[in-house]
Amino acid sequence: MNATPDTLATQGPSDPGTGATDPWEEEPIERSIVRSLRRIIRAVGLYSRDLLRRRNLTTPQLAALRQLRRHGAMSAGELARGVALSQATITGIVDRLEQHGLVTRSRSSEDRRRVVVELTAAGREAVANSPPPLHEAFMLRLGELPERKRREIDRVLRQIVHMMEAEEVEAAPVLAAETSLAEHPGRTPAEEPDARR
Repeated sequence: MNATPDTLATQGPSDPGTGATDPWEEEPIERSIVRSLRRIIRAVGLYSRDLLRRRNLTTPQLAALRQLRRHGAMSAGELARGVALSQATITGIVDRLEQHGLVTRSRSSEDRRRVVVELTAAGREAVANSPPPLHEAFMLRLGELPERKRREIDRVLRQIVHMMEAEEVEAAPVLAAETSLAEHPGRTPAEEPDARR
């Protein structure tokens, strides 16, 4: 099969022992960097769509369910802090999860003024049958690197953010397609644009 620039770019570095040329080294470094950024964006989008198709969940919804499984019943504010999302976003997420029968809201038995969110049996089953969110798996791999390497990755990515003039862009530490961070009451996931909410 004849190799095109796109097919070459999808191949990994060659085996040093074969004497073959690494295709990534054949294109300008600037283009290679942009291509890597695009791969990251596409990987996040593909994961989000696959999770929605297979489990009818968005990545933020899954993150919320996993937080509830780990820590038990909690208020929406505590849940928002636990998954590092805004209160408004969490409210939409909990609304959708409650409509799907995966969580319940109820008054705390200790403080009747406090409303807590809790997993249902269906919610526990959904968590058990879903893969970990992409950002959790990624952070586990990051944690295996030496601190010096992690700091270098952080420095380079912050520099990329600066070069793209994106310092003011709000971003939760969740790897999800942008549309999946917005919860739309009254719609089911399948009704969202591009089937990605």
